[in-house]
Amino acid sequence: RPLSDDDMAGRALAAAVCRRLDGIPLALELAAARLADLTLDQLHARLGERLPSLPDLPSPLDLLTSAPGERPHRHQTLRTAIGWSHELCAPLERLLWARLSVFTGGFCAETVQQVCAGGPLAPERIAGLLARLVAQSIVLPDPVISARYRMLDTVREYGTDWLHALGEERAVRRRHREHYARLAHQGCAEWNTGRQVAWCERVLSEHANFRAAVENALAEPDRAAAVEMAGHVGFLWRHCGYLREAQACLDEALAADPPPGHGRTLALWSRGAVA
Repeated sequence: RPLSDDDMAGRALAAAVCRRLDGIPLALELAAARLADLTLDQLHARLGERLPSLPDLPSPLDLLTSAPGERPHRHQTLRTAIGWSHELCAPLERLLWARLSVFTGGFCAETVQQVCAGGPLAPERIAGLLARLVAQSIVLPDPVISARYRMLDTVREYGTDWLHALGEERAVRRRHREHYARLAHQGCAEWNTGRQVAWCERVLSEHANFRAAVENALAEPDRAAAVEMAGHVGFLWRHCGYLREAQACLDEALAADPPPGHGRTLALWSRGAVA
């Protein structure tokens, strides 16, 4: 509830919370999201308990790569606030947070279900868990595209470290890559139809994910799959204005001199169209 003008005690508590979090906007937003479950008194008490006892609650990889004193104080405060929010998430919310970190530039619920479901994360639970992460400000609604979401880089990086620590990074990135390979194939197949404008909009909104998927494919030993994906994505990028990126990914894919076949022919044709 809003603080009234004469609620001096409440205002003092709110100011103390802000000072505790160094006035960092993201840290404040993550803490404020907890007011749906906690009173301001309880929030202040929890921050008071956790920040001193966990002075730098980093990701698992941070623990291995640097000492607490090596990071600026404000960075430590932000990482602690993110870690505190992570600690208060339910186990399946934490798992979804970690798996969502493979996306760059945003995602929709349908794609999340295809990439992130598996094991304890049943497909039918994804929507509810995603809504919980939105309510906690871990995931943010896209300000422009409805039914689409995004994560701030700092929050996503925290999830990436946990995904690595869970030993799932390779598997989830593979599902991400395979999803966008199928999407690019479908986009090329339907390009010369009445759905061209819709596909152009889709390619523009998913550009960062296509880039990440292509880079991931090119880093894998299966060059045939990477060449075919580069051919499809390069074709779409050529028509949507990403000429330099199309050229770069196709040149890298073709540099290994892949054997003749459908994928190589497609990549060569796309490269010619880009030129």
